[in-house]
Amino acid sequence: MSSVISLIISRSTGVDDTTFKELNSLNGFQPSGHVTEHLRDNQTANGIIDNNGVSYLSLVWEYPDSTNAGLYRCEANGVDDAGHPVSINSTVFVSSSYPDVSVLVSELKKMNSVIELFNQTMTTKLEDLNQAFRAVNVYHQTWDTRMEFAKKFIFKNWTVFNNHQYLLSYPRSIINIEDFQAVCEVFGGYLVEIDSIAEFTYLHNFISSFSEFLSVKTGATDEAEENHWVYLHSGTVFNDIQWAQDQPNEGRLNNCMSFHRLRNWYLTDDPCHAVTQTFENGFICEIPH
Repeated sequence: MSSVISLIISRSTGVDDTTFKELNSLNGFQPSGHVTEHLRDNQTANGIIDNNGVSYLSLVWEYPDSTNAGLYRCEANGVDDAGHPVSINSTVFVSSSYPDVSVLVSELKKMNSVIELFNQTMTTKLEDLNQAFRAVNVYHQTWDTRMEFAKKFIFKNWTVFNNHQYLLSYPRSIINIEDFQAVCEVFGGYLVEIDSIAEFTYLHNFISSFSEFLSVKTGATDEAEENHWVYLHSGTVFNDIQWAQDQPNEGRLNNCMSFHRLRNWYLTDDPCHAVTQTFENGFICEIPH
């Protein structure tokens, strides 16, 4: 190809889907043959057609998620030395994955420490109070945006009952009760503490509507003393609310309380730490309003 006329980026939703939807294009007839556009969904397009150098077209997402996965095709159209039309294309499949929980927890804690330090610094600069307030407001808006984005990556759904918010995680293969509690604390809460039949019934109905889970961890454990169930956050004793039949019965092997699908979503004693072959294990956080 001796001369590039246009560049096109398209996407299909899967490897076997041959229907491509154009996302962005660039042609040599545009002024200067250059494009920089801020598109929807935090997307930016950059590119240039330069027949004396390098031509390219790129798409960048500031906050990519699973909806951006798929089969991408880059197409270049132009002419050869004889003036004949030439079209070249290449495809690549972009997959998606959820970030590791421990990495997210670490980064969010770092961000929280930065905010605390920032606020302390601002309070010492009384002579420029108005400017400090504006900066704090902007920073907190950024923090809230990032927390909301992180929330969507970690949690599948959420609901509110009696002025408490409940966040249900995406199903995962790794069970680690300490990591689950740490995630809840970053978002201002703790692994759920069931204090009444009404609360249990509401969460039972909420969790049972998601068929992909096998078990969902709560905040109760008898790890310190067998059959003495206490909550990790408050240290209060769990009253025997809606155990499944013959539960708890797993001795020293299983020391953490879960809602369990095979027991019609009643409470069972399950492992506090495990690695499974399937993504069927979740946890639920409780955040007081």
